[in-house]
Amino acid sequence: MRGKLFNDKQLIDGFINKGKTKEIEYLYKSVKTKVKKFILNNGGLVDEVDDAFHNGLLNVFVKIKEEKNNLIINIESYLFISCKNAWLTERIKKDKEKKEKSEYLYIKNIDNIVEPNNKVSKKIFKALKELPNDCKKIFILQRKGYSYADISENFGITIKSLKTKRARCIKQLNNILTTNNNGK
Repeated sequence: MRGKLFNDKQLIDGFINKGKTKEIEYLYKSVKTKVKKFILNNGGLVDEVDDAFHNGLLNVFVKIKEEKNNLIINIESYLFISCKNAWLTERIKKDKEKKEKSEYLYIKNIDNIVEPNNKVSKKIFKALKELPNDCKKIFILQRKGYSYADISENFGITIKSLKTKRARCIKQLNNILTTNNNGK
């Protein structure tokens, strides 16, 4: 876009007064493109652009309403920074949630999760220790209340594949229990 069509006072006034859509359209065209470029250049997704832009727009609107007469800003720069901060805040929150989830999904040792307290539990516990790590992990995560969707995402497989894998794990567990009982 060549040159500025509106000065900051016109943009702020247009932003506050719903009837002035030319100013708002101008902000959309001039700032949203910059926000999109920033997000995509920093590993974001196209789907995140609208959310970040609208959150930033809302933040700016509230700020302008609060400090209408005392506001001395370049509205385009302020809107861009607000959108950028809205996206970064959301990104940090998602990354933190993802990290916390992955920490829970990482199981090092079954001994820390299951504590046998009777003969049957001890037999199952012993059999669980003999299973491959993937099977242990599936059982433990299910016991902790994780959904098929969460577990399958962690393994990088579909829910259907997870259910098939779980069925095979149950079969292996039954074979181990049967073998251990026949041998004793």
